[in-house]
Amino acid sequence: MKVKFKDFSEILAGTGFPIIYQGEKTGKFPFYKVGDIAKNISQGNTLLGFCDNYINDDIVSKIKGTIIPPGSIVFAKIGEAVKLNRRAITASACLVDNNVMAIKPNEEKVDLKYFYYLLTSMKMEKYAEKTTVPSVKKSVIENLEIELQPLAEQRKIANKLDTVSSLISLRNQQLKQLDVLVKSRFVEMFGMQDYTKESLENNVEEMFIGPFGSSLKNECFVEKEKGYCMVYEQKHAIQKTMDLPTRYITEDKYQELKRFTVLPGDIIVSCRGTIGEIFAVPMDAPLGIMHPSIMKIRLKKNKYNYNFFVFALEQSLKQHEREVVGSSIKMAITATALGKEKFIIPDMEVQNNFVAFVQQVDKSKFTIKQSLEQLELLKKKLMQDYFG
Repeated sequence: MKVKFKDFSEILAGTGFPIIYQGEKTGKFPFYKVGDIAKNISQGNTLLGFCDNYINDDIVSKIKGTIIPPGSIVFAKIGEAVKLNRRAITASACLVDNNVMAIKPNEEKVDLKYFYYLLTSMKMEKYAEKTTVPSVKKSVIENLEIELQPLAEQRKIANKLDTVSSLISLRNQQLKQLDVLVKSRFVEMFGMQDYTKESLENNVEEMFIGPFGSSLKNECFVEKEKGYCMVYEQKHAIQKTMDLPTRYITEDKYQELKRFTVLPGDIIVSCRGTIGEIFAVPMDAPLGIMHPSIMKIRLKKNKYNYNFFVFALEQSLKQHEREVVGSSIKMAITATALGKEKFIIPDMEVQNNFVAFVQQVDKSKFTIKQSLEQLELLKKKLMQDYFG
């Protein structure tokens, strides 16, 4: 039997808060914005836990905000965030801003976790008004109809999905722990040792940013079948993989931009927007040229193992990032400034030992990633089976 949301739940709208009350760090009620929901989800939290703002009782009474009870499901109702389809469950009484909507199900009729998974399967963008800014209305949500399973069946389904979700979370935690292990090993081996340092410009064959944007406009790109080589872009550095949609240029265009060739073993660095992300181009990677948004570093092979240098460069750039946090200075990278930076030069044998350790860790990560992919496929299938 189909039932409407309003028959088994209460739909609660968020509240607009005067800016003067925002940014408080103490108080009884967490005040969640869309960004707080995203932050919690990115940390693998179904329950809302992290929050930057708390509202005091006296302020709540002044602004008459709607208090969202524990066990409510919150999601974005306005803007591009609607398309991201993120959901979270309130762990305690809280307030949410007017870009957020909350649904409090009657748990005598609906299992909370079952309803969370059901909502996750629904694309709220589908129910948004077709305007410049997507917006989901309370009245629309209240009148949505769904097939509601008996409560015992709901709990059975929720338990299955919880088990798979917990394993997915565990695999992601294992991957993070292995990343921490590698970084700790780097600090242990190189952070406290007195190695010789030299300016980077003395130990590179090439280091510069990509061509002017006018040299590589959108009309320069061609289909793969007509392409001579690929274009290495900022997304490769940010996501640290070759497994991405790729753009290509003709041989004539390559000859024109040949100076900006990217070869296996080069290091590329993102230089616009998201700055300072690094990717070591694999040794089996194809020939390509640089996009204007990245910098290329080609090291002297007798000085650095390029996989080792990626970690050294990451440490340097993160230090710069820490130095500019909270200041009016923006993070920026230029080849000239980076060339003046001094980097340690351990013996090649020591560098190779570290890289061998990383490769062993990568084997463990590969096994975990395979398991993670299988679990994510299983969850997707279960969601499809249960919710269509």
